[in-house]
Amino acid sequence: MTETTIDEGFLLNQIKEKLLSIHQTHHPPFNHQYKSPEHTLESNANLQQLTIQLTKYESDLQIEFESLNQKISQSQNKIKNLIQFTTNTARELKSETDTIHQAYLNSEEELIDRCQPNQLNIQLTEKLEWLKQLSQLKLWFKLLSLIQDKSKQIGSIDEFKSINEIIEELFALLKLYQNLISNNLNGLIKDQFHLFNLIQKIIIQTIQTLVNLFSKNLIEVLEEEFQWPQTIGKSIEQSPKLLKSFKDICDFQHELENLKGLIETSVTKPINHNVLWFPINGLLVIKALIKPIELRFRYHFDSNRSTNRLDKPEWYFDHIIQRLSDHQEFVRKDIQKLLNLNNYKSINAMEEFSKGLLEMVEKKLKQTIPEILNLKPILAHTIQKSLDFDQSIRDLGFLNDNKWLGTVEVILGNQSWFNCWFEAELKYFKELGDEIMNEKDNFEIEDDDMRTITKGIKTTKASIKVQDLIESISKKIIERLSKLEYKIKFLIEFQIELIKSFIIKLESVLISFENRLSLLRSIESEPGLIKLAKINISARWFDIVLENWNDELFYLELYEELKQQSNSINCSENLKILSNKLSKEIGTANDNKNDNLFENFINRFKNIQNKSEGLLSKHLISVIQFELKPYVSKRWDLEGEGEEEQEVEAISIELINPLIIYKKLLKRLLNILGKSKCIKLYKQINYEIENFLITKIIGNSDYNLLKSISFLGGKQLLFDLKFGFLNLYNEEEEEREREMMMKFKFSWKKWFEICNLLSLPKQNHHHQNDLTISKAIEICFNSDNDFKMLKDFKNQFNIHHLSFDEIKLVLKRRPECWK
Repeated sequence: MTETTIDEGFLLNQIKEKLLSIHQTHHPPFNHQYKSPEHTLESNANLQQLTIQLTKYESDLQIEFESLNQKISQSQNKIKNLIQFTTNTARELKSETDTIHQAYLNSEEELIDRCQPNQLNIQLTEKLEWLKQLSQLKLWFKLLSLIQDKSKQIGSIDEFKSINEIIEELFALLKLYQNLISNNLNGLIKDQFHLFNLIQKIIIQTIQTLVNLFSKNLIEVLEEEFQWPQTIGKSIEQSPKLLKSFKDICDFQHELENLKGLIETSVTKPINHNVLWFPINGLLVIKALIKPIELRFRYHFDSNRSTNRLDKPEWYFDHIIQRLSDHQEFVRKDIQKLLNLNNYKSINAMEEFSKGLLEMVEKKLKQTIPEILNLKPILAHTIQKSLDFDQSIRDLGFLNDNKWLGTVEVILGNQSWFNCWFEAELKYFKELGDEIMNEKDNFEIEDDDMRTITKGIKTTKASIKVQDLIESISKKIIERLSKLEYKIKFLIEFQIELIKSFIIKLESVLISFENRLSLLRSIESEPGLIKLAKINISARWFDIVLENWNDELFYLELYEELKQQSNSINCSENLKILSNKLSKEIGTANDNKNDNLFENFINRFKNIQNKSEGLLSKHLISVIQFELKPYVSKRWDLEGEGEEEQEVEAISIELINPLIIYKKLLKRLLNILGKSKCIKLYKQINYEIENFLITKIIGNSDYNLLKSISFLGGKQLLFDLKFGFLNLYNEEEEEREREMMMKFKFSWKKWFEICNLLSLPKQNHHHQNDLTISKAIEICFNSDNDFKMLKDFKNQFNIHHLSFDEIKLVLKRRPECWK
C-alpha cells in the first residue's frame, strides 16, 4: 500500500466517524417510541436543516483536507532531507569509528606495562612524595586564606579606630607571618616559591593601605580646617583633630621602624628574603603633606595643558621654588614643632619637605629628557635651568645636605645623556671661541671695559672676550656641577682648550711677524709694530688673569680635591684618566714642583711677552737705524770762523726725520703698552741706538777709516743729543711722556760723555778750570798710566762710564790729538 492510499483511507475514516457522530446526535435509536404524524412533519423539517449543516460540514472538511494535504507534503520533504542527512552522518561516523577504534588499539598497546620492577618503585616513590607536598600545600592555602581574611579585616576600616587597635590587628597579621618563618614548613620557603611571595605581597599591601588611610585622614583635616595646600597663616595647635592625626601617623611609622628583623623600612633591599621590605625613604607625615602639592604639579606639568612645555622647564622649577617659599614658615615652625613632640627631633622638617618636592622635579626630568635629546638647544637650556634651580635651592637654604648632588644629577648621572649634552656644549663653545679668534677687530684695543680702566692696563678685545667666555663656563657650569669628574672634564675640554687656542693664535702671529721681520725697514712697517704691541698686551693681560685664577678659592679647592681623590684607593677609573690628562696639560706629569693649576700657561704667556718685546725692540731699532744712516754718514769736521765763539742753534737736518719717526712710534707704543712697559722697552732700544751711534761715528778701533770730528762738530753732536734724543717731547706734551723721557737720559750715559769730550774747547775763556781738549789729550796720552792722575782726570771731566781706552779712542777723533 502506498503512502497516498494510506493517507486517503485515513481521511475517509475520519469523515465517516464525523458523519456517524452527527447522525447519532439527530437520529435516536430505533427502539425509541413511535411518534405521531405531526411529529413526522417536524422531523422532515429537521432533516432539511441537517442537510444544510452537512453541506457546510462538507465544505469545512474539504478545506481541512486541503490544509492537511499541504502539511503532508511538507512533512514528506522534511523526512527525505532527514533521511539524507542521517545517511551522510552515518557514513562520517563510521569513518571516525574506525579511527577511534584504531586509536584505542594503539592506546591499549601503549598502556601495557613494560616497566621493570625497579623503575616502577622509583615512580611510585616520586608520586608518594608529591602527595606529601600536596598535603603540605593545603596548609599553605589555609594560611593564605587566613592572612587574606586578616588583611581584609584591617583594610576595610572606614573610620579609624584607635591607633593601638590598628597596631594590634597588624601585629596579629605579622604574628602569623612570623610563625610561618620560624616553622618554615619543612624548608618550603624559597625565593621561587610563589605562594610565599604572595603572602609577603598581601602583608605589604595591607601596610600600604594603612599608610594611605592615615595619610588621608591627615590631609582631610588640613584641607577642611586650613585649606591646604594654600598658605597656612594660623596656628595649627588649635586643631585637636590635626594634632591627633599627625600623632597617629608618626606613631604608626615608629612601630614599623621598631619591627627590625621582620620589616625593613630603609631604601636598601634586605638580603634576607624572609624580611618584609617596605621602603619609606623619609617621613610618612611629610609625604602626606606633599601629596596635594604633587597633584597640582601633575595637573599643570604632566598633562596637555599649556603650562606643560618642553622649552619652558623654568616654569616647573619656579613652581617648586614658589611652593617652598610659600610653606617654609609653616614647615619650619609648626611641622618642626610637631615632629619634635613626636620623637623626631633629629629630623629637619624643611629639608624633608624640600626633598619630597625635589622628587617631583627629578621625576619630571626623567620623563622629559628622552624627548629633547635631539633638540640640543632645549637640552642645554633645560640643564642650565636645572643648575640654576639647584643653586637657588642651596642659596635659599631649603636644602643644606652636602651629599645632595642636585636635580641635574638625574640627567648627568645617565652617561648617554651626559655625553649628548657635553658634545653639544663642546661644539657650541668651540664655535664661540673660533668666532672670537677670527673676528676682524679681535686685536683692537678694548677701551670700554671697567676692568682695564680699574687696573690701568690696556688689552685687546680678543683677550677680554676669551676671558669672559672661560669665566662664563666656570660660573654657569663648572662651579655648579656636583661631581669632581664633571668639573675636571669641563676644565680640560673647555677652559684649557680655549686658553691653548688663544696661546696658539698669539704665537702664530709672532711667528708670522718674525718671518717677515727682515723686510720691515721703514715707516710702512708701523701696522706690524702696533700689532706686535697688541700681542704683548694680550699676553700680559692673560698672564695677570691666570695669576688671579691661581689664587681663586674655587680653583685651589678643585685642584686640591683632585690630587686627594686621584691618590685615594677608591678613585674611579674615569677620574684617574682625567687626572693624568690634566697633569700633561698643565705640565705636572714630569715636574712635581709645579703646584699651580695654570702655572704652565702663565709661563707660556710670559714667553710670548718676552718674545714680542724682543721683536718690538729689534724691529724699532732696525727702523731707527735705517733712518739714521744719513745722520751717521755726514761730515763732522767742518770748521767755521770763530768756532770757539760760535754756538749751535739747531739740530742736524739729517736727524729731524729719524726723530719724528722715533717720536711717533714711541708715542703709539706708550699709548698701548703703558709707561712701565715702555720704559723697559725704550731703555733697550736707546741702548742699541747709542751703540749704533758710537760704532758708526766714533768707531771701535784706530784702524777705522773715519773722518775727524771738529770742535764745532762735537758741539753739534752734543746739541743733537740734548735737544734731539733727550728732548723728543716739549713742554706742551703730556706730563707722563716728558717724565718718561727724563728717565731715558740714563740710557745715553756713554754717548753723553762722548759728546762732552768731543765738544771740549781748544781753550777755556769762561772758566778758570782748565777743561780743554788739549788738557784732556795731555793727561790721557802723557800720564804714563798714572792711575791717580787718570782717576783725577775722570772726576775732573765728569766721566764715569767710559774706560781709558774708550776715552783715548774718542779723543783721537779730534784733529787736535794728531797735531
